[in-house]
Amino acid sequence: MTLLQDFSAGYFIAPEVEVRAFNGGNAAVPHDLYAELEYQVGYPVYAAVSGVRYRLRAEHGLPADTLALPQDRFPRPHHEGDAVLVERPGSWGGRFR
Repeated sequence: MTLLQDFSAGYFIAPEVEVRAFNGGNAAVPHDLYAELEYQVGYPVYAAVSGVRYRLRAEHGLPADTLALPQDRFPRPHHEGDAVLVERPGSWGGRFR
């Protein structure tokens, strides 16, 4: 199970999840990782990388514990190895409504 650690009032940090570039058009994670995150924070799952907020989608064929971001987002604003922040339930963009 992916361990989410406290980061701030609006986010958890997912230190085991690695950011990678891929040729898809959406931010994607493997199905098993998506299921774990959805269980822990609810649906839909949102994450932030380098200050950019993404709604995560489940995708086949990705390595375990990987957050795949569209290739056109590299090298700016993202770099492989950036931290992945997962929104806490009830927050939006790290802030509570």
